Amino acid sequence: MAADLTPGKNYLSIVTPRMGAWKARFSMWPIKADSAAKYNTSMPEFDKWQKGTTLVNNSEKGRLWYLKILPTLTKNTKSIGRHGKKSDEAIAERSLTPEDGQ
Repeated sequence: MAADLTPGKNYLSIVTPRMGAWKARFSMWPIKADSAAKYNTSMPEFDKWQKGTTLVNNSEKGRLWYLKILPTLTKNTKSIGRHGKKSDEAIAERSLTPEDGQ
């Protein structure tokens, strides 16, 4: 998910399952301020999602763990290739903008 974020704001996303050939996979979707978006803060389900969610802040321990594993991470070039072939509109649908922050 691409994101253009403003410091001091909170941004939300939802993880949705999708079936793969051998196992379930997951997709991240931005929760947008625009009520026309697939997932947005105006949806009736949004309040339920908020109540069932615990805010987690990054910690120094988490940051150090990420730096430790960073050299072992690889990009899924197959997915990136598919993402790069999407229309500008499809990419925007899956991206967070400064206006989506709370």
